[in-house]
Amino acid sequence: MHGRRASTPPHALLPTGYEDALRALGHELDRRRAERVTILELVQCLLVCGHQPTEGHRENESSRFEWVLAAEELTALLDGSYDQRNHGQAARGVS
Repeated sequence: MHGRRASTPPHALLPTGYEDALRALGHELDRRRAERVTILELVQCLLVCGHQPTEGHRENESSRFEWVLAAEELTALLDGSYDQRNHGQAARGVS
């Protein structure tokens, strides 16, 4: 397949496709002020690794984290993101 682009179907863990799931994951990583993030797609989960500020320590200190997001966790992350978006639209009067 050299020189041709292979089609990659959406992962079974991401029923709504990559865009919504990665956007929701990005919002959560931003909320946690995560840095140096790596996302590894495995057959049964997404593995998310990175660094985030350590609570109660100096500002420049950070700790490493690993999240294993199986289908249930991804669904919960997406549901929370959809709820937050719908709440924000309702507050602005957008239908």
